Amino acid sequence: MTIETLKSEKRGLKFKVTVKVHLRKEREDRTICKKPYFTSNTMTVLNEDEIPEKIDRAIEEILERIARWISEGSGWNIEDVDNHYINVVSCVPLRIIT
Repeated sequence: MTIETLKSEKRGLKFKVTVKVHLRKEREDRTICKKPYFTSNTMTVLNEDEIPEKIDRAIEEILERIARWISEGSGWNIEDVDNHYINVVSCVPLRIIT
């Protein structure tokens, strides 16, 4: 089921994007691996034409969070994207904006 389908069935929806990545850092004595989750802010969609823009904004937020996390602990490299989720909930707006 697509976000567009959900939006057409409901009057509004909220979603957030989550990505789980596999990070690796090489040290002189060992290799460190971590698998953090990075999540966008919650996006509210009331009109179908907002969907592409909101998904792009969510992806930008995640990329910024990954870049910030990597820069705080220099030497981290992204090995793989383990999972990618779009969590969607329906919402009933007080009023539809057209």
